Amino acid sequence: MVAPQGFGYLGQALSAAEQYAAVYGAALRPGTDRVVCSPGHYVVAAYAAAAAFIREQRLSVLVFPEGTRSRTGLLQPFKTGPFVLAIESGAPVVPIYVAGPFGILPKGSIRVRPRPVSVSVGAPITTSGLTIDDREALRDRARAAVAELRAASVDAPLDAG
Repeated sequence: MVAPQGFGYLGQALSAAEQYAAVYGAALRPGTDRVVCSPGHYVVAAYAAAAAFIREQRLSVLVFPEGTRSRTGLLQPFKTGPFVLAIESGAPVVPIYVAGPFGILPKGSIRVRPRPVSVSVGAPITTSGLTIDDREALRDRARAAVAELRAASVDAPLDAG
């Protein structure tokens, strides 16, 4: 898959507490380089390099802050790493909820089922004036915004059951 110009993808960026951080190709240079951090090594340097590149190139970065697919279809806890990157780069966080994909290919399944998918986009959350100490608050605010989008989606009945 080739990312559109000015668009990046940050895949499964895990919190420093979990000692993994992976910034994949398009977040640094669409379709080329990548920085992968081994446990406990170079996490800070990787985030600093990625944040600087995002800031300099004025990239938008797509992040899946849960870090993995859900086994239940419910919203999972968010990792902190992507919000460190947002704060360090000064980029706003735009909450997005994609409704419907769980039914297409549930985790652990190999059978693809056609289903409609809809995308809801929330208001941007600014990172201006935030410091690294605000990372959990930003993470929680973004998760709450995504949960609101989910509550208004076709996936809301999953929460009741």
